[in-house]
Amino acid sequence: MQEGNEEQGLRERLASLLKEHPQAKIARETETTPSNISRYANGMRVPALFCMRLVARLGVNPSWLLTGEGAVYLSDVNAATGMQAGNLLELVRAMSAISKAKLGALSGRPDRRMLRELDDAISAYERVRAQLKVRTAAFMEDMLRQLQAAIERRDLVQAEFLCRACRQASRFADEPEHLRALDHFEAHILSWKRLDESALKLQRAAIVRYLVLSEPDVLAIQEIKAHAVYLLRVGRIEDCRRTARAAQELAMDLQDTSDYQMLRLSEGMAITLLGRVREGSQVVLDACNRMGPSELEYYASELASVRWFLGLVDAAGLVHERREWLRAGKHEAVGASMTAVMSFCFWEGDAILCREALELHTCNAKVRHLVSPFLASYTELLCDLRHGKRGGSPRLREFLASREHLQRIEAESPVDRFRGHVTACELGLLAGDRVIAEREFAATEKLNASLGKRYQVPVLQMGLHYRNALELAKRKWRLPAAATQRAAEFFDTHFRLGLACYREYATGREGIRTSNQSGGLV
Repeated sequence: MQEGNEEQGLRERLASLLKEHPQAKIARETETTPSNISRYANGMRVPALFCMRLVARLGVNPSWLLTGEGAVYLSDVNAATGMQAGNLLELVRAMSAISKAKLGALSGRPDRRMLRELDDAISAYERVRAQLKVRTAAFMEDMLRQLQAAIERRDLVQAEFLCRACRQASRFADEPEHLRALDHFEAHILSWKRLDESALKLQRAAIVRYLVLSEPDVLAIQEIKAHAVYLLRVGRIEDCRRTARAAQELAMDLQDTSDYQMLRLSEGMAITLLGRVREGSQVVLDACNRMGPSELEYYASELASVRWFLGLVDAAGLVHERREWLRAGKHEAVGASMTAVMSFCFWEGDAILCREALELHTCNAKVRHLVSPFLASYTELLCDLRHGKRGGSPRLREFLASREHLQRIEAESPVDRFRGHVTACELGLLAGDRVIAEREFAATEKLNASLGKRYQVPVLQMGLHYRNALELAKRKWRLPAAATQRAAEFFDTHFRLGLACYREYATGREGIRTSNQSGGLV
């Protein structure tokens, strides 16, 4: 059935050529008769030799002729693509010879001539495959460079197009390095679209390609590090910790490299976000010391996080530090730690500081591209609600209906959805919108109860959820009976584990103390 459909498509494309060229001209150029061309157009099998002459004499694009894809004429295709497409007919011819040999064998006529034909056909096929592989390899290298550039400038549309083109070309050029790079870049694209499980699957495939082919090297460690960071982002924190720990065991010979220390950073940060701040911070700080100040951009985010968690610096101090870094030209370090610093500003609830932190990044061309439209609109709404500007609820409802917010609460990762609902609840409290606050808190509670063992909410996002519970209790709005007690236990436990930022929420002898500050957390 499929072969019939392909033949029908070929006849349809021949008919479209007959509309552009007189039948006599096509017959003359292909060295056949007008009557034969009529038979081809009306159902007779189209010979491969006729197709090859259409390509050679009329300049027809073989890719279009055989598949219907691409431009009709090679003059409309660039030289590199045309040269590559020209081999398609050679492949068809070789496969036709293989089919004839197979039919001869099935009919019970095995002879030496048939074996020679089969050998010649397979040799021709292998030659064409080798030629295509060489030509496609250069094409792949160029396309992968363009794909990397599109990802770096966060051009999702162009990156998706280039990724599809590379994936198609990889059928001919299956170099391991190209396939590893393609898996790595496609995982980036899927992560932007919040297709977390698909992204993680591709990252694992890239890691396996490294480890199967050779002993763990720096490139393999870099790929595992990227995988660990993504596990952390989607809320699989225990998996991140185990992955980073296992990779260190595999790469003991690379202990003196920065890439090895970055694995230790991932492990330490995972322990920290699980709430064991003192234990995790020791690993993070030791890894930072071993890497040295010249590699600040690789650990700026982790260093800022543990210092803030331990109470060694506040958000204002971190913002001031990054302002000095920009003056010193340390743009990579500022960009790497932007999300963490903004989150700490939101937690502390200082609207002026939140705006200063955002402007610090948007006013600098070298880190501006890292500021998403969602972060900018969230900051603006949060600050306006903090200042009590009118129209809070309508603006909040508009924000909750935005594509960026809906993308968060519809993400594959339940922890991403948790983040979306917990910040929406916080905004509802700031706007004084009881319906939104109660609804979003209930959604967060439901997600938290259904996470299971695979996912863990980072300690700061969980802290915001329980701070919301304290605020709901303070206003005497609807709240599950046990939520206040769970909040008290959470803050007490994690304050003892080293989270100095929870000091004002710990109960002590005076009972639960709620803060007058109320910020947000992205």
